[in-house]
Amino acid sequence: MRTLFCSQGLRYSLWGLSCLFLSSCSLLQTDYENHIAATAPHGYGELYNAPSQKVSLDGAAQDPSSSVAAQLDFYRCYNDDKLNAMIERTLSHNYEITTAYLNLRQAEVSLGLAQANLHPTANASLSSNLNKDLSHGASERRSSSGSFSLAYEVDLFGRLDAGERSSYEAFKATAFDYKAMRLTLIQRCSEYYWNYAYAKEALQMAQEQLQTSQRRLDLIKTMWLNGASDGLEYDQALVNHRSVEQMVYQRSYELTAAHNALTTLLGEYTDTPLEAAITDMALEKTRTPQIEVALPASLLQNRPDLMAYEARVRAAYADVDMATASFYPTFNLNAGVNGGSSDNLLRFLTDPVGALGAAIAFPFLNFNELSLQKESTLLARDQARLDFANGFITAVEEVSNALNEMSYQEQLLKSIGSEYLLTKSNYERYLERFRYGSASISDVLDASDSLRSAQTRLLSCKRDLLNASMMLMIALGGDSFTKPDAEPAALPSNGAAEPVDVYAPEVILLQATQEVTPVA
Repeated sequence: MRTLFCSQGLRYSLWGLSCLFLSSCSLLQTDYENHIAATAPHGYGELYNAPSQKVSLDGAAQDPSSSVAAQLDFYRCYNDDKLNAMIERTLSHNYEITTAYLNLRQAEVSLGLAQANLHPTANASLSSNLNKDLSHGASERRSSSGSFSLAYEVDLFGRLDAGERSSYEAFKATAFDYKAMRLTLIQRCSEYYWNYAYAKEALQMAQEQLQTSQRRLDLIKTMWLNGASDGLEYDQALVNHRSVEQMVYQRSYELTAAHNALTTLLGEYTDTPLEAAITDMALEKTRTPQIEVALPASLLQNRPDLMAYEARVRAAYADVDMATASFYPTFNLNAGVNGGSSDNLLRFLTDPVGALGAAIAFPFLNFNELSLQKESTLLARDQARLDFANGFITAVEEVSNALNEMSYQEQLLKSIGSEYLLTKSNYERYLERFRYGSASISDVLDASDSLRSAQTRLLSCKRDLLNASMMLMIALGGDSFTKPDAEPAALPSNGAAEPVDVYAPEVILLQATQEVTPVA
């Protein structure tokens, strides 16, 4: 009867320990909930050109069977092959994105180390000794031994699991940082590319204006020599000609500065030629795409910087769980066998329980230090939540500003385009009147200045509109534009398409490995 009671008590104890083992992790795990909510600002989602479709890519990219890589290349909507090549060249050779890639690899390694703590640790050793009595040279004694041991920490209270969750969320945040850096470089590369195209076209325009000014100056000089004009009018035209000449020098300086900025972004020296890498008349040929504007709440699913903020909040919650679990006892199991004795080896194989050791530690005795560590994790969690909230508000502001900029540039382009046509017509009319003596040289020069100003502002507005469209796509998440509800990857053996999450950190790492050229 006494034996029966003992066996029942042992069984109840085992049941209790099992329940404790299964429930302890969930009891100490803090569930994260996103409480951020925002309403759309006034006019959110409305553009002057009333877009209704997603960004237009080529036929292959909009085909439902297209690859994930094609869906990520949203910048191809501008249909400029040289711009696409320049962006891909930047993503492959830029040092900043290479650093982001190395940070991603480092986070992957740290995650592997955290996951290794969840598995048993094995150790093995072999040793051999030779002892010799120096006073009696003939006396020698040899000995050899070997050992093998296993150690495992039973994660009853979820401390190791919390550490693994924290490392995984940190890995995700680093992956999203890489995507955010990728978007930043795409925006900067397109901006520098169009700045270079603007400087190049502006220099050509200034040179043409200088030639026009020279012909006008020659005309006035001829009229002066024939008595139809005077020296004052010629001097006025010459002063205007010098200002046009100075504009050529300024445009040449701006072209060199744009060239240097683009080569530096590529990670190359400033003497690298780029003339052939830029599309001729790129600002004239490129058209802005139609952009579908999402609601603010979808920014959490599209913008990688916000996803990085949220991943860091989850990591901070996991750190709090790990600090809380550090108060509870730790259980360590170990088993070992000494290979120097066959008796020990046989006993270990036949009766492994007898060779099993256990240790329990009570870290809560160091209460003050553990309390401070937990307080530190709580403060870090609150800071991460504030960063997330502030980042979301900033993201909504960026989208609203990008919408405003896009609408402004479109209205400005139409107005300046109309102004340019009028100033061009006025200049031709004033010049014709001057030839017949019905207009003064001041009227002609003023009309010429107005025409040059309208030409320059029209070219600048075209560049600014392209930059505004790119900024809007970046503010809305960039890659998310062309990402359908399910992006098919390579077909498996059964021929069925499997959807791929382009925001999964493993997919981001694979993309980065294929995209970035490692530093030699």
